[in-house]
Parts: sequence; structure tokens; C-alpha cells
Amino acid sequence: MSIYISTGGYRNEEISLVLKKLKNQNIKNIELSGGIYNKKIDQILLKNKKFFNFVIHNYFPVPKLPFVLNLASADKLISRLTIKHIKKSMRLAKKIGSKYYSVHAGFLCDIHHSELGKKIKKKKLKKKKKKIKNF
Repeated sequence: MSIYISTGGYRNEEISLVLKKLKNQNIKNIELSGGIYNKKIDQILLKNKKFFNFVIHNYFPVPKLPFVLNLASADKLISRLTIKHIKKSMRLAKKIGSKYYSVHAGFLCDIHHSELGKKIKKKKLKKKKKKIKNF
């Protein structure tokens, strides 16, 4: 069994600095998750792949324009952004030698990225069957 340390715990830090910290602690298994946008993420990870075993989780690499990944969204824009992001993540996973890319199940409601980590206001669920079908 392998244990992976998630970069999600360093969500406000630049990925190069996070990887440096983890390397200094002799941590080799890294789950790439969340963080801040970095247009050079591919280059950074390719440069570091010899030191780490990477797996990619959900909302990584962080897109330039934030949104909430939702595989069950009935909103065409969110659905399109989600699929585009997942395909990008899968391509990156292959490029850096990651054996896995994991993603969360879909949500029955769409939430704004600013609501993450906070109490989400009650929402009326619409088109439940459609969202399940989308997922």
C-alpha cells in the first residue's frame, strides 16, 4: 500500500514551492489536487517527475478561470468546462506518468467556486433525473 500526500493542503502556495517542501521532507508520493493557477504547470511537473510518483485528483491543474467541476451539471457551460478540464487533466496525467486520475461524483446542484469551503445556502434541486443521466 502507498500513502500519498495531497497538495490540496497547500492550496494558497505556488506548486514549485510545495514540491520543494515535500522533496525536502523526502516525500515521494504526491496527489496533485487544487492549488493556484500556474500557466507553466506542465513544465514544472515534467521537471519534477523524476523525484515523485504523481497522481492527479479532480480539480488539477487549476484552471485560469475558476469554476466548480461537476460531472452531473445540467448547465451547458459548466458541463463543457468540466469535460474540457477532465480531458486536460487526463492528458497531463499521461504526460507525467501518473497511473491515475480521480474525480468526484457529480453534484445535484451547481455551486459557485466562492461557496467552496463555506456553508452552502439551501438550493432547490431541479432536473434530478437529468443530472443523474448527465453523470
